[in-house]
Amino acid sequence: MIVREPPGWRIDAKWFSGVLLVIVLAAVIPLLSFSQLTIRERAMPLLEGVLRLTLLPPGSDGTMAEVRTGLGFTPGDRLELLPGTEVYAESDELGGLSAEVAATRIADELSTRVLQDGAAATGERLAEAEFAARFGRVVSGPGTSLVRATLVTEMMPAGLDNGSRLANWRLQAQQSPGEPVQPIVGVFVRLPAGEIEPLSSREIGERVVTALADVLVEDGLPAARELVSNRNLLLRLEEAASGPIEVRLRELFETVLLFREEMLSERLELAREALQSLESSGSIESLPLLQGEELAGLSPDEANSLVLDRLARSAYRGGSAAVSDVLTEPSQRGRLLQAAPLIDALSARAHRDYLRNTWLLGTLAALLLVALALLSRGWGRLANPGLAIAVAAAGGALLFTKLAQLAPASGSAAVPGNLAAQGVFGYLVQLAAFVTASLPGDALSLVVRNHLAILIAGVSLVVLSLILALAQRLRPRRRSLI
Repeated sequence: MIVREPPGWRIDAKWFSGVLLVIVLAAVIPLLSFSQLTIRERAMPLLEGVLRLTLLPPGSDGTMAEVRTGLGFTPGDRLELLPGTEVYAESDELGGLSAEVAATRIADELSTRVLQDGAAATGERLAEAEFAARFGRVVSGPGTSLVRATLVTEMMPAGLDNGSRLANWRLQAQQSPGEPVQPIVGVFVRLPAGEIEPLSSREIGERVVTALADVLVEDGLPAARELVSNRNLLLRLEEAASGPIEVRLRELFETVLLFREEMLSERLELAREALQSLESSGSIESLPLLQGEELAGLSPDEANSLVLDRLARSAYRGGSAAVSDVLTEPSQRGRLLQAAPLIDALSARAHRDYLRNTWLLGTLAALLLVALALLSRGWGRLANPGLAIAVAAAGGALLFTKLAQLAPASGSAAVPGNLAAQGVFGYLVQLAAFVTASLPGDALSLVVRNHLAILIAGVSLVVLSLILALAQRLRPRRRSLI
């Protein structure tokens, strides 16, 4: 049997396709891993780790230097009028919005929340510790007194001042000794019998309305409404809550917000400056990162975590330049400059680049894979692509596995020094140590897993081709009948 040798051009094309496939795949696999690592949810913890090691290196006092404090506002988005209140103003209304109007809007929203959700739930939503504490003191003191007085005025004339709605609470006490009794028909407020024994009919009515007012303040109107079954009393409760009580709570909160008017004015002014900067130059000048009051009452570790979180957000959105704009300490800005390539490599812009290049090179790798399979013969159509895939993934798998094993303890590496002073090799060694110490262990594990998965896929193709070739050799041949 004559075996025809493939033409020379086919052999050359096969080798060229295989070598080029190895090179392209060796670039595609880490690009795929980097595009996964720079998704926002994964990149934020990575950036925080890099920034922590950069700005709080080993041997430092463990606290962040001051950063510019302010808005965290981007033109086009809503501005939170006061941090932690979740009360916003749209960008297009900032031009004519004064601090007084902003305070009224916040007070109106707080009074609505208190009546709907209760003071406890409203206070929990206030992120700023000082304002939340002041809010709690005001509500538990003058706020509760105002609600009690208003509700007594509104509800007592509906038969609670003359005893016409009194229940036979003495009989209840006799039937269930030691248990609270319900002194008013249609109002499911239960009080100790001994507490109301010395009270007159009017005083009993006032005591019940006062207890109902406390429920209204603490848990909101829905909870208070559930305690009233009498239609007339329920109507008076709802009218009082939506009318005079809401008005007086709003006026009270406006008074509380007087000590925040200066902050409101500053935030509105900074927001207007940002809008003017965008309109005049088409870009946004660097704005403060945090409102100073957001750090009030926090421990050093909590303050560091908050600052690093905001810096990581800025870094992901705008790279190292966005972080440098808000740092005020020269030494930190210098260390940031040395780590800038790594920070920029984890930004949103880098993610888009990784994704685009992964698709481009991935498409090229797929075409080369098809070409290599078509140019090969027999079992080589599986073995040659598998071998190329395995060779492309093996180097990266070995490299990143060694890096994961040799990685220094988290937070123990120094920021890479000057390239000219250290030389290329020394700089690369220190950069690798800094990168591996900055990244969480699962980040390197993801890169290693991707390489190993593709390596296994390549080896599997080679093994499959060998099995097919062996099966073909061991298969009994049919004898010709001619």
